[in-house]
Amino acid sequence: MMISTCGTCGRIFPGGDQELQNHIAVTGHQSTFYSCFSCDYRFASQYYAKQHMDAEDHWIPTSPPLSCSKCTSRFSNEEDAEKHEHKIHLRCRPCNVSFPTSQELSMHLRGRMHKDFSMYCPFCNRSKLSAGGLISHLESGSCPDSKLDSDTLYEAVLQRDPKGVLSKQLQDWTGTPRFEVTADTWNSKAQAYECRICHRLFKQLPDLQFHVNSAAHTKKIYHCPNPRCRKAFNHLGSTIHHLELETCQFMSFEAVQKNVEEALKFYYMFQD
Repeated sequence: MMISTCGTCGRIFPGGDQELQNHIAVTGHQSTFYSCFSCDYRFASQYYAKQHMDAEDHWIPTSPPLSCSKCTSRFSNEEDAEKHEHKIHLRCRPCNVSFPTSQELSMHLRGRMHKDFSMYCPFCNRSKLSAGGLISHLESGSCPDSKLDSDTLYEAVLQRDPKGVLSKQLQDWTGTPRFEVTADTWNSKAQAYECRICHRLFKQLPDLQFHVNSAAHTKKIYHCPNPRCRKAFNHLGSTIHHLELETCQFMSFEAVQKNVEEALKFYYMFQD
């Protein structure tokens, strides 16, 4: 049985979610959403889950944890994560792009881009990535050996892009906000948890938690550098992938790979 802990007071509930939800309803405390990969403990934040797994050596052997980019599913290896996203979400994980039909996904997977992946992460040496896939790998915080995430990448881009060719210059930006959801989001009529922003319904509270902190409700802080396009994006990886597809004919797929590789090599040289 899953052992839950209160994210506010740290009280442990061996009986699992129902005991925890009763406690939350009475106290107004926060729930827990991050699971240990080797035992039944769950934590209020990914930071505390990581601390626990570091201390207890509970990481899955030889592989850092991998999360689905669309739901709360987790995997011990990249192959399983890709298969899950292909089948369940009609999504190409390396390219960070979703498709409306399985036929379109299949056509994409047979295309040129999946024959030309040759980049590797300069921090953890994960290989067979496109430029967009590599940036998404870093942005998501999936790289175990890099200090980069979506916020640090945005700050790095801002410093090197004062004219806003690629990024939106948000003067009041202080970092990506993280929202916590509670049992108060339960909609008794719909028998589901409801997003108070877009009113989408979710069967499980962790799914709603994932949703409110996903790209669905984050600012579009990047745009295509092509003046004739300027399509806006939530993440740098999505922006790079847009350029890789060559739909706006701003630069070639090969040029995108070269530019991103050179930029990351420069950053890697000066990282502490």
